[in-house]
Amino acid sequence: MQQATQRDGQLLIRFRDNVSEQEKTTLVESKGGRRARTLRGESHVEVIELQPSQDPITVATELKFHPEVEVAEPNFLITVAQVTPSDARFGEQWALSNTGQTDRQPGADINARAAWATTTGSPTTIIAVIDSGIDFTHPELRDNQWINVRRAATSWTMTATAWLMTCMAGIG
Repeated sequence: MQQATQRDGQLLIRFRDNVSEQEKTTLVESKGGRRARTLRGESHVEVIELQPSQDPITVATELKFHPEVEVAEPNFLITVAQVTPSDARFGEQWALSNTGQTDRQPGADINARAAWATTTGSPTTIIAVIDSGIDFTHPELRDNQWINVRRAATSWTMTATAWLMTCMAGIG
């Protein structure tokens, strides 16, 4: 098994929401580290710089045992090739990665691979698809449905262009 590439002397850490800035600093310094910066976006992931003699895997493992820490791991480096989906039909989906397949204009796509190099999402992200043609038995969907367990008992009506719809909250 090949060892994952990582940035020397760095960890990525996300603290739990209720942890103060002082508690974060104290914990990191107790492990010989320094809070360097917070990554862009809303992940609340911070880069921790370690001493040259410290092993990032060991320090990350120690930090994971602290209740203040949600995630701690070495700063692994990934490439676009490592975030290509396992979907056997990915190559047919020209809107995601257009290489000219099916006589399309190469590069006319949404640059999905570049986006996936930044993030591949989170199980806490909820996306609503309003479409009656969804096959919820599809292997990629059957275990990835969100059901609103606190759904409203009543329906509501909204107008979209000239259409009138009755909408239920959640999947019933």
